[in-house]
Amino acid sequence: MRNKDLRGERVVAAFLDNLMYSVLTAIGTLGISAVSIFRIGFDNITEDQVVGIVIAPAIVSTLVLAFLYYSLIPFLFNGQTLFKKVMKIKVVSHDYEKAGVVPHTVRNFNLWIAVASAAMLFYIPSDFNVPEQVIRFTAATYVIGIVTTFIQIIILVTVLASKEGIGLHDKLAKTRIVHQTFDLLSERLAEIESMKSWVEIVDAVQEEDPWGNKGENKEKKPVEEDEDPWARR
Repeated sequence: MRNKDLRGERVVAAFLDNLMYSVLTAIGTLGISAVSIFRIGFDNITEDQVVGIVIAPAIVSTLVLAFLYYSLIPFLFNGQTLFKKVMKIKVVSHDYEKAGVVPHTVRNFNLWIAVASAAMLFYIPSDFNVPEQVIRFTAATYVIGIVTTFIQIIILVTVLASKEGIGLHDKLAKTRIVHQTFDLLSERLAEIESMKSWVEIVDAVQEEDPWGNKGENKEKKPVEEDEDPWARR
């Protein structure tokens, strides 16, 4: 299949989509937290309520929005997020068909990062006055941050290293990126026409070749015994 190098468009779209996703996540977290703060009262908030007011809403927002923005929306809208639409690219299956919601979810590394981040809930201190619990929570936060950053770097490197711009997450989900005008039927018809043109060129060259068939169809005359200069000697 013919497909231009879309690595530049893909990196720009990913950067802008991640920025939009971060903004939406922040808005969602602040919205949920604001409702809780208004209900409880700012002066009445205790350390034990921080989990329910800040951390839990942040994790829920990242999980929900990651699925909506990177899995459901591309599935519903021709394999495109907002900025994939802007950059005129889309996600398709490895066979250039429309990708289902499962492949979109498998390649959705933001969702898996959000799932990994949710592990912090198991390390949230029950008492912030206990240093051991606070240290364990801080360490878990750093480890999760390093792991998720490492995943993003691997995906970026694999996208840039691949001539077709296929990243690790694409290989796992069996997807690829193409231009938004890409149509499988049109591409196959174009390939067929290209093959026909090539066959016509080859035939024309063979017809014009003065040496191509010369002497090939001539029948070899059998040697008569009388014509053999050595037959009667």
